[in-house]
Amino acid sequence: MYFSSVLLTAGLLSIPHHTEASLGIVLLAIGAAGLGYVARVATHMRRQESYSPDRGDWLWFVFLPAGAYASALVAGVTVWSAPGASLVIAGGSAMLLLLIGVHNAWDSAVYMIANPPPDRSE
Repeated sequence: MYFSSVLLTAGLLSIPHHTEASLGIVLLAIGAAGLGYVARVATHMRRQESYSPDRGDWLWFVFLPAGAYASALVAGVTVWSAPGASLVIAGGSAMLLLLIGVHNAWDSAVYMIANPPPDRSE
């Protein structure tokens, strides 16, 4: 999801001739949709019973992504008052999402190797 968010942000912000309104709407939509997704992830993490999420899981799967998507919202709100700063905030948000995506992909791969599913052929 986080890689897709970065790609979507980069693609949408690369569209020529954005107005302040269109740029603000794009960033607000990305931020709002992302925060909705993070809320869904947090709910799933609380309800699932297959493992107990530790502080690192909460940090990398909930708190950091929420911060990144909240930054996208802030970027969307500040477009009208400070367009240059808004783009810097949007870029920082995208870079944080990229870092989170790399970390979480690596974390998932290591978890699957360290905890293989039981052999069901028996």
